[in-house]
Amino acid sequence: MVKASIVGSILGNILLVLGVSMLAGGMRRDRQNFEPRAASAQALLLLLATVALVVPAIFELVQGPGLPSPRDQAVAYPADVLSLSVGVALVLLVSYAAGLLFSLKTHAHLFNPAHEEEDHGGEPWTVRRSVIMLVLPARRSGLRGLGIVIVRHQSLSRSAGRRTG
Repeated sequence: MVKASIVGSILGNILLVLGVSMLAGGMRRDRQNFEPRAASAQALLLLLATVALVVPAIFELVQGPGLPSPRDQAVAYPADVLSLSVGVALVLLVSYAAGLLFSLKTHAHLFNPAHEEEDHGGEPWTVRRSVIMLVLPARRSGLRGLGIVIVRHQSLSRSAGRRTG
């Protein structure tokens, strides 16, 4: 259940941020322009993350006995599936770091094109305000995921108590 809530949170945040960005950009402009190389680099990272999330499941389908039923309480996966999951997580962390390096240092000019002064509708945000605006949604998502885990744990504890009592 924890893994499912983490995957749901990741995909929800990816899709929500992308959708809100496109909606907000489209409301102020008739036409949005993107740097093709920057957009393809970000799309490639998104594709890599999506494929990486299903690799352990595909491995279990092909090499193992198959995926567990959604009603199964707890599943002990073999060591090879767990090590594959750790390897995929490490590849994703390295990819994320490389993507940050690419977008913030080596090719920052692709992600920060020159704009006309009329494009900016106000004062630029301070670093503090920018960080707060990034942390608040992440904190909310983390607390929501934690709430799902706690509720699920409590329901499992209650159902286990009914079986033994």
